Amino acid sequence: VFRDRIVLIGVGAPGVGDATVTPLHHAESAVGVQAQLIDSMMEGDVLWRPALAKAAEVLLAVSLAAAALLLLGRVSDHAYGILFGTIALAAILGSLVAFQTVGLLLDWTFPLAALVVATLVALVFRIGDEVQARRRREQQLAVALLKAEAADRTKTEFLANANHELRTPLTAILGFSEIMANQLLGPLSGRYADYARGIHKTAEHLHAIISDILDLAVIDLGGKEPAEDRVDVVVLIAECTRMTPASRGSEIRITTELATPLPRLRADARMVKQMLINLLSNAIKYSPPAGEIVVRAGICDGGSFVIAVRDTGVGIAAADIPYAMEPFGRLRSSALAQAPGIGIGLPLTKSMVELHGGRLTLKSAVGVGTEALLWFPPNRVVAAKETP
Repeated sequence: VFRDRIVLIGVGAPGVGDATVTPLHHAESAVGVQAQLIDSMMEGDVLWRPALAKAAEVLLAVSLAAAALLLLGRVSDHAYGILFGTIALAAILGSLVAFQTVGLLLDWTFPLAALVVATLVALVFRIGDEVQARRRREQQLAVALLKAEAADRTKTEFLANANHELRTPLTAILGFSEIMANQLLGPLSGRYADYARGIHKTAEHLHAIISDILDLAVIDLGGKEPAEDRVDVVVLIAECTRMTPASRGSEIRITTELATPLPRLRADARMVKQMLINLLSNAIKYSPPAGEIVVRAGICDGGSFVIAVRDTGVGIAAADIPYAMEPFGRLRSSALAQAPGIGIGLPLTKSMVELHGGRLTLKSAVGVGTEALLWFPPNRVVAAKETP
């Protein structure tokens, strides 16, 4: 009976207490467990782990770690995530298949742990590189901004100095041409008198342009503070309308719509006058010969003091309004770009009203006309008890 057999002799009685709980939660006697082990060994049905398994796992871990370090940042994050998930799934499924089919034991956690650690390290280095690159970009932008501000300030200072130097000889031209035009030192022939008047008129125009550029340069440099005059806007509007070409023989009609009573405005009288003249000049420049200009003034619902100049000219396209507000900006519309001027009237007006805490807005439509509005804050309105 026992020939060619392995016989285990043991005691398996319940009272002996020699019982082992298997991983499948079955209570087996010790001799029974040994018999099953020997039976599995004889039939070859055992788990096995070759000597090269550890080396293969280390090689796989190193390969995955190197791939993680090389690919992160070189492929898209989406592709990297798909590749990472595919490798993890393949390692887990491969070890399970090897275990189920041939009983081969492979540790899939070690290569995946190496992959995760390498990915985290690569992410740390990548984040560090991006932070450093962002800091370098911020430093470069800061340096570029400082250079741009310095260049802009240099340009503004140059304009201020150049305009100051130009005004001195221009004053002499104005004085001498006026003497010649008025023939104060003796009569001139008709042609020479006309030339003198033309020189004087051109010099006045150039003087006005230089004065505007100088004012804009001084404002940009922060060296201009508005006076605190109590301005009678009604009188000021009357003066400005009388000074414009439309009031001296032009077919363009200027009318006013003023609220009554209209409080005084606490502002720099010279600046407000210059702002009104600039807006009226633009309205006249872009209006047809028989056009109409309306000057309005009053207090809006929010308490702001508003002065508006509306014309019936060619109008400005919505895309051109930002260009009109820029110094020396020329509008892209052919009808507007050919008009005389250097594009400084509106920017100067905008800077002056902003010095008072207000703003300049434009409402316009092509072929309909333009309305420019000066908004002064409520604290610029003189109360009735303050009016002398």
